[in-house]
Amino acid sequence: MTAVAASGTASAYNNCGEVGVYYCQAVTGTAGGVRLATTLGADHHEYAQAWGTSGASNWAYYMDRSSDGGATWQGWIDPVYNTSEWTGEIDGGLYDGPPYVTRACITDFHTYVCTAWH
Repeated sequence: MTAVAASGTASAYNNCGEVGVYYCQAVTGTAGGVRLATTLGADHHEYAQAWGTSGASNWAYYMDRSSDGGATWQGWIDPVYNTSEWTGEIDGGLYDGPPYVTRACITDFHTYVCTAWH
């Protein structure tokens, strides 16, 4: 994960223990575990990426993004199948600033779990 240093005392929630991220949220369920992490870009906006892991033989993780607080969303953005790596960087990650919120989800194609919207 590529991070851009921020000036001042910028900090946010990080329950993942990831170094160099501005925000990180982890959640675990039957399908596996997934993390949503953001870095601050040079434009001072957050850019999101996801990382997941599972013991299932067939699984995937991905990001969803919404512009209306999660009422509706664009799903399955940047899916990764059956391997643990950060989702691909689209212009440094998926833009996660107003009006957008993003979440990360993991599925074993029977169940799924998602982080909260950020």
